[in-house]
Amino acid sequence: MRMPNPAGGGMLNQNSGVIENWGLELEADYRINEMWHVNANYSWLHMENPVLYSPEHKLYAGGAFDKGRWHASTGIQYIKGLYSDLQAKNTQEYVLWNARMSVDILKWLSVYVNAENILGQKYEIIAGYPMPTATFMGGVVLDF
Repeated sequence: MRMPNPAGGGMLNQNSGVIENWGLELEADYRINEMWHVNANYSWLHMENPVLYSPEHKLYAGGAFDKGRWHASTGIQYIKGLYSDLQAKNTQEYVLWNARMSVDILKWLSVYVNAENILGQKYEIIAGYPMPTATFMGGVVLDF
């Protein structure tokens, strides 16, 4: 298997060698009623040989609300043991909280607001390339 490895400010594809990893995944999804929906998942990866961008632990819990024209969702994701640099053996640990809300104005027109990394976590998936902290955006969706 070939995988990218940050090298000297660029990316270098190199042979990853032997990979013998195994893990466990769990998922739950429940619709409380017509308006409310919750879901969660967890994955654990045991890595004999570390692999870039593959977290040892990943936990997500989220929920959604839909009523008529209104839609809202939010979710929290916890990442631990994500290798961003194999040479330095750097691992990342962080919590991301995202939320989205939208309203249908017409059958073919809706507006939304979106918030990502609301907690302003500082983390890097790829070593040397920091991810954005809290980001907020809005927009219009035309669906013809």
